[in-house]
Amino acid sequence: MLKEEEILRIEERVWERVLNLYQAFTDILFYDTTNLATHIDSLTACELPQRGKPKKGGGGQRLVGLALAATRVLGLPFLHKVYEGNCHDAKLFPEAMSLLVERYSKLSMEARDLTVVFDKGNNSDHNIQPLEAYGSEKGIRVFCIGSLKPSHYPEFLRIPLDQFDEEVGEYKVYRATKKVFGQKRTVIVTFHQGVYERQLPTLHGQIDKVRREMEERFAHEESKERYRHREKVLLGEYRRILEEKRLKNLLRVKIKGKGSLDF
Repeated sequence: MLKEEEILRIEERVWERVLNLYQAFTDILFYDTTNLATHIDSLTACELPQRGKPKKGGGGQRLVGLALAATRVLGLPFLHKVYEGNCHDAKLFPEAMSLLVERYSKLSMEARDLTVVFDKGNNSDHNIQPLEAYGSEKGIRVFCIGSLKPSHYPEFLRIPLDQFDEEVGEYKVYRATKKVFGQKRTVIVTFHQGVYERQLPTLHGQIDKVRREMEERFAHEESKERYRHREKVLLGEYRRILEEKRLKNLLRVKIKGKGSLDF
């Protein structure tokens, strides 16, 4: 049976051959993770299959994780790592990126710049800064492209559309510089009119559904002859509903007079 380091070495030798034969560009790599459900019994002794959060489907099964970095051109797998099913993506990221930079430094020949694209599940100061620093140790400038959680940067959500002064295809673009993960970085905010128009009816539908739910609860409360809750208690319950549904910033509710809600 092959050991993990032997498999990685085979993968590296394959890439040495590919780069000798073809002009396969590896300066931009896309990195992501997934996991695969197994039917291995809980009593079977093994390290990789562990119970964790499945990327797809229901839980309950033992999972095996797979991290993959692929090239922008043709989507060729440049590096892979199999890992335990209960390991969180963000915890795996430093190890996976060290392997990636190590391999790139060996195979990139004269190329000294590497751009890694990944999703926001890996975002943290402990992940981004060491990746860039490790690249510098190997004589490589590592650039990161990823997405930010809007809830962490609410100031960008308040920018008027008339300040989106660039266009990329059908997207309006706002460009700014902000300190992110310890350094000043370029932040791109995009707006797509078609996506907005498709999402708006869904949002209105969610708001209408929550309004009906609260009106039904209120009518039920008003129908009671005894133990009627005070307004303060009812409003607290309705605000919790809005928070659970992530609508607290879009909908306000008040009790208006007797027997009705005001939205």
